[in-house]
Amino acid sequence: MIERKSFETVEQLREKVALDVTKIIREALLERGQALLALSGGSSPFPIYEKLSHSNIGWGKVSIIPADDRIVEEDSELSNIAALRRVFGDTGASIMPLFETAGNEAQAAVEARGIADKLNFPIELIWLGMGADGHFASVFPGPDYDKAFNPPAGAKAVRVRPDPLPPEAPVSRISLSVPCISNARNIVLVIAGADKRAVLTRAIEEGEASGLPIARFLAQLERNVTVYEGP
Repeated sequence: MIERKSFETVEQLREKVALDVTKIIREALLERGQALLALSGGSSPFPIYEKLSHSNIGWGKVSIIPADDRIVEEDSELSNIAALRRVFGDTGASIMPLFETAGNEAQAAVEARGIADKLNFPIELIWLGMGADGHFASVFPGPDYDKAFNPPAGAKAVRVRPDPLPPEAPVSRISLSVPCISNARNIVLVIAGADKRAVLTRAIEEGEASGLPIARFLAQLERNVTVYEGP
């Protein structure tokens, strides 16, 4: 089921998402004593991440990984793991990269599979965004598109090379695979702007017949997803 929640102001959106995510984390810690979060990059989520980082949560029992990351060094402005460390680094949470070797894409992919296999899955909460082209995490059209949906040997993380490369970040990525994302206990999708709301509506209406990655994902998804939509 897809539950869409709309907000008139950005602040209302941020407050509600932060409140709901905090509740999910606290309930997970009470029930299971730990929580694994997979968080997306981009500019939009970080004001909400800042709110979360100041919440009174037992962060020492929380692990955070990127939902996806660009294959770049951590000192690059394109690095998602570096941005997550800046926000959550003082909380006491364990913050783990998806790979360690940025200079070799093939090696980064191997590392990502090994690192993911050692984590305590399923993910408690995955936070997704969506591009105007309908991509989510780093699931883009390109030579690795089908592999992201049907990863070899059930891999939880895969290398993705978008085609064409996005001009704002023209590099290959490591992304959690779609089956891994789909198995998360809680899936949230946070978007803003009329254009993206229109893309999402089109994706839901067209389903798998659409060429949009988010459409294929939602059409195949068996779990609930909560969509937070801002102005």
